[in-house]
Amino acid sequence: TGPVFRAEKSFTSKHTTEFSGFDLEFSFIESYQDVMALEAELLRTMEFYDEGRVVVVTLPLSLAERLSLTEADMDDVSALGGVVEGTDCSITMKETKDGAWKISVRTGARVNATKACAALGGGGHRAASGCVYHGSLADAKSAILAAVQDAAEE
Repeated sequence: TGPVFRAEKSFTSKHTTEFSGFDLEFSFIESYQDVMALEAELLRTMEFYDEGRVVVVTLPLSLAERLSLTEADMDDVSALGGVVEGTDCSITMKETKDGAWKISVRTGARVNATKACAALGGGGHRAASGCVYHGSLADAKSAILAAVQDAAEE
């Protein structure tokens, strides 16, 4: 999600069109309805924290089953939060078949993703890390948000 500009050949610096775009590519696509259904659900369920700087995208198994998403499709969504304008920390939470939550954290300079995920037993590098949380979605979300807050350098 972010600004998109379209300019025609001209002698001015003005854009013909300016709008916000949201672009996804997945292997399950059979029609534009598949893309629209996933985009609508992700936009509907995105949650923002820390004055809009942290975005949480949740992918429960029920969504994956309803839209026939593969594991690869669900992994592709991990990068989605990072393109949401105004955020510098993206948390993607994917429900696993055993009921745990696979958490992916992507950050800018303000938040140390390694520190956040290490607090929950995970790891990675400063800008991209992950962990697995065994518990409810509410508990997993609360735990990772607290860890991100502790890992923020302001």
